[in-house]
Amino acid sequence: MDCESSQKIIGTSLEDLLVQKNVKIIDPGRYESRIKELEQKVDCYESRIKELEQKNKISAEKNKSLSKEADGIKASLSKLETQKSSLFQKAVSELKNKNSIDAMGLLQAVLAYDPENIKAMINLAVVYADLDFDDKAIEILNRVLAKDPNNATAKTNLEILAADKDE
Repeated sequence: MDCESSQKIIGTSLEDLLVQKNVKIIDPGRYESRIKELEQKVDCYESRIKELEQKNKISAEKNKSLSKEADGIKASLSKLETQKSSLFQKAVSELKNKNSIDAMGLLQAVLAYDPENIKAMINLAVVYADLDFDDKAIEILNRVLAKDPNNATAKTNLEILAADKDE
């Protein structure tokens, strides 16, 4: 390359060089506005992400609180189940010791906790029969059979009560 062409290249603007190389010149303003538009969208998305992250944090805190509450409820239910079982065992013990009145109160307490407890209902019917309240015993045994038509113990106890009435 000679000095003259070298000077000509050095003094040439970028735009002239691009024209010489047949490169299409693009309006830079057109892309600047598009870039600004995209930057605004990015700002909007970043703002939305921050908002969602905050909501997620709040939800996580609520979930943690509800989880603790659920654990408390589970513990209470477990304690209640233990108490019910203990009451039932005490009632059976009182029944075996021929303390029908005490057994009746304990069985009624079990049924207050769990009105569908078939075993407690059958044992309460036995207590009523022991106390000569046969009609009440029959009523309870019929409720048991309404819930569990194939309950052999309830059927047998009804047969025994019917036989006692016939005597």
